[in-house]
Amino acid sequence: MKQIDVVGLSGDSPLSLHPSARMALEKADILYGSERQLALVPGYKANYRQIPSPFSQLQAEITQLMTPEHAAEHMVLLASGDPLFYGIGGWLTRWIKGVNLCFHPQPSAIQLAFSRIGKPWEQACVLSVHGRPLSTLRREAGRHTLLAVLTDNNNHPIAIAQALVDMHFGDSTIWVAEDLETRSEKVSCFSAKELAQSTQTFSPLNVVIIETRGQSALSPSFPGLPNTAFSTGSPAGQGMLTKREVRLAALAQLQPPPGTTGWDIGAGCGGLAVEWARWSIQSRIYAIETNPARLEHLHINQQRFGVESNLQIVAGRAPDALQALPTPHSIYLGGSQGQATEILAYCWERLAPGGRIVIPAVTLETRAALVTLAQGKPAEWLEIAVASGKRAGPLTMMQPQRPVLLLTLEKS
Repeated sequence: MKQIDVVGLSGDSPLSLHPSARMALEKADILYGSERQLALVPGYKANYRQIPSPFSQLQAEITQLMTPEHAAEHMVLLASGDPLFYGIGGWLTRWIKGVNLCFHPQPSAIQLAFSRIGKPWEQACVLSVHGRPLSTLRREAGRHTLLAVLTDNNNHPIAIAQALVDMHFGDSTIWVAEDLETRSEKVSCFSAKELAQSTQTFSPLNVVIIETRGQSALSPSFPGLPNTAFSTGSPAGQGMLTKREVRLAALAQLQPPPGTTGWDIGAGCGGLAVEWARWSIQSRIYAIETNPARLEHLHINQQRFGVESNLQIVAGRAPDALQALPTPHSIYLGGSQGQATEILAYCWERLAPGGRIVIPAVTLETRAALVTLAQGKPAEWLEIAVASGKRAGPLTMMQPQRPVLLLTLEKS
């Protein structure tokens, strides 16, 4: 099997390369890298080639070089630091098949940055906003006290600081590490408030470390997003939204395994789908909704809570809108618009073995329909009746919410 070596570089000197990496460079017939990377390893016999732009062209070029007429040619790709840590390695393992990938890593920029500020980082949350939404930071800031962020020209240190201030994390400490392992290396420390107001410029080769301080309803540290934090079109947060107590109970009934696909049918303004996506980061959640006004709020909440990466909004009516979606392991059937029997039959057919469907009911008619739907299937019933304290002049009264019945079906 043909082998491709991926050699990590750190800083502006290749002197620290492992002997196996040097041997790969010496054997290389074709050497791919950025202009800066290629300049760091001059003098080898290889045909030097810059990684094409757009990056997607690299797959076609590598595929061509794997044909029989190029069988004897040895290929090496240059990368930054550890290629398997937010680097080209992940892309290669997904898209390049039928080849032996051999990696020669160097310390990653994140590892170097933590070493410079003298902080252990085994519990740090590492995230990338390089070519990705900065709102991802909202999902993580309240859940972790130490974050490391890979940046780009748009999501630069000042933009990150402003996002923290907007989330009420303005007292957080930020370190910006620039040009690590080069002669122009620099590490600076700021408060988020201070950096957000700065006009300082930074090298494009930077990473950001954040020690968070603060608390925000948009980035809580524990499940149970406040109803009033959602955009619903109602000042009291009482629009088309699965309320917090029902939302948490429904997700507990679903028990969605990490890394699986979930459907929220009739997602409304996104209460359940957003909560699901926020705490099940490795899963892919599809929120299906047909009402234009609710879809507008669903999009707002997707961005507000930083779940664009794993929550996909599908505008359409079930079951037709479900046809092209991946096989689900978990389904919340929150709205059926009078087609519950047809939708449930389709969902049951598509549901992966071992998967679960949870269906809520409020009215007697819907409850009666669920009894019929559950016939012949292993079912679990749970009724949720919640009352909350409301002020009535100088007194406090318990005001009940409408009881919600949850039917859970598990496919064997």
